[in-house]
Amino acid sequence: MRLVNFLKSLSIALLVILVYINVVNMPNANHPSGKVEAIVYSSPSKDIKNTNNTNVADNNWLQQVQLDISQKEYYIQKAGNQNYLQSPNRANGTRIIYYPSGIKIQPRIIEESVKTQNNYSLAIEVKGYGTKEKLIHQFRASEITEDKNEAFAFDNNIKVEYVNNQEGTRQNFIIHQPVSSNELAVHLTINTSLTASQNKEESIQFDGNNSATRLYYSDLKVWDAKGTLLPAKMILEKESSGNSDNNEYSLLLAVNTTNAIFPVTVDPIVTNGNPSNSNSKLECNFDNAYFGWSVSGAGDVNGDG
Repeated sequence: MRLVNFLKSLSIALLVILVYINVVNMPNANHPSGKVEAIVYSSPSKDIKNTNNTNVADNNWLQQVQLDISQKEYYIQKAGNQNYLQSPNRANGTRIIYYPSGIKIQPRIIEESVKTQNNYSLAIEVKGYGTKEKLIHQFRASEITEDKNEAFAFDNNIKVEYVNNQEGTRQNFIIHQPVSSNELAVHLTINTSLTASQNKEESIQFDGNNSATRLYYSDLKVWDAKGTLLPAKMILEKESSGNSDNNEYSLLLAVNTTNAIFPVTVDPIVTNGNPSNSNSKLECNFDNAYFGWSVSGAGDVNGDG
């Protein structure tokens, strides 16, 4: 029995070493430089005498490793010395670039999307807010900061929060002051290689060639400081794209604020509606847990070559 316990402990120790080596040597999908912080997990206690309890402890430990890795894949990180942040989203097959003024969404692995002719870009710029007819408070954030899978940009009138997880990339607009007694509208500009269409008041659909790519800007929800849900809708209009090959749109997130208590939170989300475009989530099998780390870098994330 002592020999069996010794061999089991030795196997666990070797597994920890192999995990450490794999993490150090594999490029990080979250970081454009390919660097990764080494993560070392302690093995289960050697004082566990009962074999069944030992197996349970081993399984719990492996599950915790798996959970930690899957969560950190969605962390938002600085992109070198650039004035923007970036993060992958494995479940939706997207990579998100975060600027003070908005976000840009593209395939998680550019090289693969080019080969399959599914490459695309979707930029959403925050202009500010006002009424449906007029922009009153222009958004003037000068920087963007990150905390794990969240990012933040704000000025004196509006705070924009981003939450990146398996559901998609959620965008929260927190409006501090009213501009009218019964309405407000968040003003956005969209520049994209996709074609936008609107079939529902709370959802915009973006399609690529032969519908090979399909993104959604949807799930619009709005509530006030007391948590009261407020009526809201999206208003999409096609703009002149000039000499650009991309399509340009104006998008209003219009809210009925009658009797609302400020601040008011306006909350849509960007998701990938085509399952074939999304990359597989991390495998439950521990042997495959690091497979997703071996991917290409972010590439030319800001389009400047």
